[in-house]
Amino acid sequence: IWRWPPPSQVGLALDPDRQDLVRAVRPGSPAALAGVEAGDRLLELDGQRVLSWSDLSFALERARGGARTLPLRLERAGAAVEARLELPAGWEQ
Repeated sequence: IWRWPPPSQVGLALDPDRQDLVRAVRPGSPAALAGVEAGDRLLELDGQRVLSWSDLSFALERARGGARTLPLRLERAGAAVEARLELPAGWEQ
């Protein structure tokens, strides 16, 4: 099942084999502005546990409809990191 919007819509490229692992972050994107870095492991977005590309897209799909701020939990070098993903109006288009 493919969902919209994909993680790339917020600037994330995920590892195809380990889909909770960030492979790259597009400069200037909402993910970059939230402080997400390549090598981070996504744990949760807006209360949705992230194990795969589809989990992340499902959380983003629920956030559609305008500007939003979503809590983001990730793991960096074995430590938990809390962040906020700021989605501007029109981000999903």
